[in-house]
Amino acid sequence: MHALSLNQPPFDLLSEHDRTLLQRHGEVVYLANGETLAKDMCHDFFVVIKGSLTQRCPDKDNLYHQANDWFLGNEHADFHSSESTLLYKIARQAINTVCARNDGFASLFSHTLRDRRHTQQTADDNEALMLRKVKEAYLRKPVFIQASASIVEATQAMHKAGQGHVLVHHHKRIGIFSNSNLSAAVMAGVNLRETEVGEFTQFRLITIDENSELSEALQKMVANRIHRLPVTDEQGQIIATLGQTDLMSFFTNHSHLIALDIEQADSIEALHRAAGQIGPYIRSQYERGIRVHIIGSMVQTLNLQVFSRLWQLIAPAEIIANTCVFVMGSEGRGEQILRTDQDNGLIIADGFEHPQLESCAKQFNTHLAHMGYPLCDGNIMMQNPLWRQNATGFCASIDQWLSLSSGKDMIYLSTFTDATYVCGQEQLLKQLRQHLYQRLAQQPTGLIRQCMRAALQFGDPQHWWQKFLPGGEQNDLDLKKAGIFPIVHGIRTLALEYAIEATSTQMRLQILAEQEHLDATLALNLGEALDFFISQRLKTTIAASSKSQRQGVNPTMMSAMERDILKHSLNVVREFKTELTGRYHLDRI
Repeated sequence: MHALSLNQPPFDLLSEHDRTLLQRHGEVVYLANGETLAKDMCHDFFVVIKGSLTQRCPDKDNLYHQANDWFLGNEHADFHSSESTLLYKIARQAINTVCARNDGFASLFSHTLRDRRHTQQTADDNEALMLRKVKEAYLRKPVFIQASASIVEATQAMHKAGQGHVLVHHHKRIGIFSNSNLSAAVMAGVNLRETEVGEFTQFRLITIDENSELSEALQKMVANRIHRLPVTDEQGQIIATLGQTDLMSFFTNHSHLIALDIEQADSIEALHRAAGQIGPYIRSQYERGIRVHIIGSMVQTLNLQVFSRLWQLIAPAEIIANTCVFVMGSEGRGEQILRTDQDNGLIIADGFEHPQLESCAKQFNTHLAHMGYPLCDGNIMMQNPLWRQNATGFCASIDQWLSLSSGKDMIYLSTFTDATYVCGQEQLLKQLRQHLYQRLAQQPTGLIRQCMRAALQFGDPQHWWQKFLPGGEQNDLDLKKAGIFPIVHGIRTLALEYAIEATSTQMRLQILAEQEHLDATLALNLGEALDFFISQRLKTTIAASSKSQRQGVNPTMMSAMERDILKHSLNVVREFKTELTGRYHLDRI
């Protein structure tokens, strides 16, 4: 069959035996310009060899299929050729036979977007390792001692176990004593034989569940500047420890080295150099096939460390102790892979004043801009007095935003909902969140409905399919408007309604599904669609070798696999909009 090679996607997933079977049940179908596919073919599988056709189905978006695209017939749809078109038709029975013994090929027809993406993306071994469980890594047996033991006894226990730490019991608390704590005791000049180890033990213990992914363990180490994590079982009992060296031997990743450079930066120039490593890190992780939400999580962790270290280099200790630095928007959600506008603020403890507050805030935004984090066009930055207030002032601003008396109120409320702590007095941000949810509970029910309307304002569902028609650059589809914003803002508003404090869209989706505020399958598909949209924007920007992040992609320049996922992702967005419209009666004035 010379018209179509069954060595091309999606048939490259199959064995030679299965490809031969499909060829025996395949034939070429010709449609003249304007002709409709016969209804007796509605259950078969098709690949477009040449030409194009439009799939029209009542109450759903039209779909456009061009050369190399594939689709299943649909008895409820009409397929009209847009020009003289050649199709390769394979009997549905043969497709079913092959799907029954090939899960990967069967996933192409799944209603779950994750299954489709899993089949249609090439992920290298590094990603597979990142997604493996903590309990699969090399774990060390925990060593416990009592807090009343001497530092010498603790050191002897460490030496005997061949480890650089021991776990310390103090009543019902458990802490960790490591080589760095031993160094601190030596520098303090205490008597190591008489001083109890509990005096130099860190009892703010950060742990990891044995069923967590290794990527989460790495993130915790980087975010908290620690080199080991106690591992807990389902009952929360410590069963092992995971060391950074052991983790690094499990897979190669240099984010911890960047974090170390950030932490050790003793000047703004040194911090600038350390932050400059994040861009190449993003590119290398993307080229390795690491999923975008994993990259985003690590990049957020590194960026927050940059912001924290910069504030420490700029602000006097007195200011740091009485303020809270926070970020918002895509940075707060952990979805800012490539650097976009800054969105940050500074909460000042009530009653605290300092003559350098304004100067430090301006320096913070200016230095970040020099490091490649652009200034915000809307001036949502701590240099703006609106985003540099004491706690009482911010509470008053929140009350104003909840009134939604202007377009800016909606923007500011949405932006603040994504607020994520960076450094300083974290309780100040918690206080504002508590105030927000208390006031929200007192608002009329129409407020959430009014907020939700914004999720529908972009991405005309009746026209996005036309972007798949041949025509060049004018076909660029703005993925932020068509896909990212409706998902992010819709889920953000749902999180606001149900007082869900998580800031990551992926985590909000998970919690909404667990609490049954959102259908679990729809939540899963929305998460996959968002990951795909962000991934495509990243791919476009990297390919363009530009520092500016393009919003659009040209579907006609995509591979057949990517177009298939894009179509289904956009349909997931449409399904979500339909769900919101019905739930909140958004079709009414």
